[in-house]
Amino acid sequence: MPSTSSTDRAEKRARTTTPTRRRFLRSSVAAGTLAATGLAGCTSRIVGSDDQSPSESDPLKIGVYGGVFKEVLDGALVEPFTEDSGIPAQSEPQSIGDAMVKLKQAVDAGEAPVDVVVVAPDARIRGTDMGTWLNYSPDDISRLDAVIDDLVAKGDQGDIVGIGGFGWSLNLTTNTEVMDQPLTSWKDLWNDQYASQLAANRLPGDGFLLDIAAHTFDEFNGRDSLRTKEDIRAVMERVTEVNPQIGLWWAQEAEAQQPLREGNIGATQMYNDVSLVMKEKGAPVETRFPEEGGVLNFGSWTIVRTTNYPDAAKQFVDYAIRSDVQTQITEQLYSVPTIGESELNLSDDLYQKVYGPGPEAAIRPYNRLYLEKEQWLSEQWKQTVLS
Repeated sequence: MPSTSSTDRAEKRARTTTPTRRRFLRSSVAAGTLAATGLAGCTSRIVGSDDQSPSESDPLKIGVYGGVFKEVLDGALVEPFTEDSGIPAQSEPQSIGDAMVKLKQAVDAGEAPVDVVVVAPDARIRGTDMGTWLNYSPDDISRLDAVIDDLVAKGDQGDIVGIGGFGWSLNLTTNTEVMDQPLTSWKDLWNDQYASQLAANRLPGDGFLLDIAAHTFDEFNGRDSLRTKEDIRAVMERVTEVNPQIGLWWAQEAEAQQPLREGNIGATQMYNDVSLVMKEKGAPVETRFPEEGGVLNFGSWTIVRTTNYPDAAKQFVDYAIRSDVQTQITEQLYSVPTIGESELNLSDDLYQKVYGPGPEAAIRPYNRLYLEKEQWLSEQWKQTVLS
C-alpha cells in the first residue's frame, strides 16, 4: 500500500479550508449533537421538467448528514465534483428521523427533493422495499470494481440500488485511568469482574448486542442464529447476562461520552471515529477493535427514482468512489473507506486506525432483522434485556 508522508499530509490539510471532523468534534463532542435539518426543507422539483441537465439555478441536489459531515463532504466531494465535471451540485442536510418518510411521500407525488442521498443500511433497505431508489446498470459506474463487493447493493434483477460511500465501526472504548488495560473482546461485556463498570447502547438496532453475542459465543452461528424468533430469544437470553456489568444503558452516544471521560464508567461501546477524536482532545481513552471484530456499517449513495438528472447522479456516485476522494474523506472524518486497500493512498497508521484488522474481520450486522421484526424485537428487548 502506498504511503503518504507526514509532510505531504500536513501540506494537504493546510490547503484545505473545510473544517475536519476532528476539529469540529473538539467543540461538539461535549455537547453531543450534530446539526441537521430535514429534507422537508428542500425545494422539490417536479419530475418531467423540460431542462434535463443540472444548472446553477437548479443544481444536482445531494442529501447528506448534517453538521461536520456536510462541511467535510462539501470540501472533499461536492465542490470538487462540480469543478471536475462542470455539473452544478449542492448538498442538502438531512435529518435521521423522518427523512425517509418525507422522501417517500415526495417520490410518490412525482417530486425529487434531492437527486442523490447517502443513507444508512436500514434506510437503504427500507427505501428499496418502498421503491424509492433508482435501479441502474452496473455498467454505468466505471469504478465499480474498486468497491468492496458486498457494498454494492443490488435489486432482484441485478441492477444497482446503492453503493457504499463511507463506513463506521462500533468498537470498545476504555478509560485507561480507570481500567488497568483496555477492553479487547466483546466477551468482556459478560465478564463479572467489571460489575457495574461498563456502558452499552440500550437500543437493539443501534448497539447490535444480538449480532455481537451471535458472533462471539460458540453456541451460536452468527447471523444464522438470528433467523427465527426462537433462535433470537436464545441469543437474547445470552445478552441478558451483560446486565450486572452495565452501569449505564444509553441511547445517544453523548450520554456515554462525559461519564467515560470523567471515569464514572470504565468502558463502553462507542464509534471508533468519535473515540479517536476524544483521545485527540485529551480524554484518557483508548479504542479497540474487539478480537471478534468491530461492528461495521456503511452509508450508501442511492439515487432517488424521480430525479430528472439520472445521468448526472450516476456520474456523481462514480466520482464519490474515486480513490483520492475516498482518501480525503477518510483523513478528515476518520471514516472507513469503501474501496479496496490497494486503491487507497492512506498511511499505514491511518489505515490501521480506521479499519483495524480490515473489513473481512468485522461483524456485519443483520440490518434487515431490525426492520422486519422491529416492533417484536423492541417489546422482547424491554421485557428481557432491560427489565
